[in-house]
Amino acid sequence: MVDTDNLSKVFDKNNKEHGEYEPLHKSIIEQRRSVIMYGGTKYTNELKRARKFLKLFGELRKIGMALMLDAQSIDNEERRIIRLANDHKFNDHHIIAIVVIGRCNIICSSDTDAYNHYKKRLYYPKHLRPKIYNGLASRGILN
Repeated sequence: MVDTDNLSKVFDKNNKEHGEYEPLHKSIIEQRRSVIMYGGTKYTNELKRARKFLKLFGELRKIGMALMLDAQSIDNEERRIIRLANDHKFNDHHIIAIVVIGRCNIICSSDTDAYNHYKKRLYYPKHLRPKIYNGLASRGILN
């Protein structure tokens, strides 16, 4: 699961921080070891604003490297997480919803303010404990 704020870092080789995210890029594009999960109203709207990545997501879907999850399922899960979170400063409930519905193992995000929420066991089923990829220091989680 790649937060839309990190799409440039992961997929734009001209981004100054791309080197930090290149192992994830390779895992998805070259090694085909990772699949991007996405969906839901909020993520889809964010993706539409990041227009240059819409075509990429379409191409990744064609080769099975991106999976668009059911929007209603994501939106319902997002509402459940909003109720549980009870934190008006946190605004990435949709990311956790995508992780839960898609059973994602990795969240790619630079939003350090959200990390505490991303790690809260309260939101996830017992078998799901996603790890956070935020640069080269966390590349070990890709193995």
